[in-house]
Amino acid sequence: NESIKHSINYFWASAGQLDSFFKFLDNAMMNNQVDVFGFDYQIGDRGLKFTQHQLPAYLSQNLKENKQYCAGKLAQLTSWQYSSSDPFGKDAIANLSNCLQQIEKSVKKMPESASKESTSLMIQNLQSYLAAFSGNTFNARDLAMANNIIYFFESAKTKKPVKLILWTATIHAIKHNQGFSDKLVPMGYHLAKKYGDQLASVGFTALKGNFGRNGKSAPIPQPLTDSLEHKLQIQQSTQVQYLNNKQLSTLGSINSTLINYKKPTLADWSHLLDGIVVQSEEQIIQQ
Repeated sequence: NESIKHSINYFWASAGQLDSFFKFLDNAMMNNQVDVFGFDYQIGDRGLKFTQHQLPAYLSQNLKENKQYCAGKLAQLTSWQYSSSDPFGKDAIANLSNCLQQIEKSVKKMPESASKESTSLMIQNLQSYLAAFSGNTFNARDLAMANNIIYFFESAKTKKPVKLILWTATIHAIKHNQGFSDKLVPMGYHLAKKYGDQLASVGFTALKGNFGRNGKSAPIPQPLTDSLEHKLQIQQSTQVQYLNNKQLSTLGSINSTLINYKKPTLADWSHLLDGIVVQSEEQIIQQ
């Protein structure tokens, strides 16, 4: 339970209503019923204790030169200890990139093993993370997440047939940007291109309640007239509803807060998602 909490975003780890879910996952993992893996390269969140306290020394351990220097630079990154006098910018990225290149060379000299493979993957993700700051960070992040998922899924398939469930925000799950954005290329696009109909992307929205993070919450605004949420609010009959792709298709292009509660988006959601889960009320309960 604690190991899962320390490996995910603090926003999720601190949500009291998820405790039973974490316990379920913990028991399932201990009984070899499920495997759990992370696929997002973002670091620096206060709940990610492994990346903050152990990862820098772990990656730098095989360096013969600059071991302490590189461990320090990585620790500064993973705990985000930057300031106006020592900012995160081109110089910091150059120093980190140099350290990662040195670490990569040291890892290549290691005997083939699962540890070598996982360490190489960590290095690749950190390099992608740094590279993202020179371009479209959303697209770079989503491509890296998709590549991680494909890597893990293909590795798992060699052992036995598997079903993969991805826990992510709806904006990352949409299958392409058709009628949505000409700039964003989401993770779901890359996965749909790779797996076709084997992939099902499901979005989530709520009709009322509150949302937020880091101990702050705000009420979900009243839905726009003739929006997807407004139509469902009128015909609401259960606590949770599910609209499949055919039902979404009949709605055509319609405003919805599937991406952002504060900013409705106009789209034909049947082109972007295979279905949506609609909660009558969403509540944020922080511990």
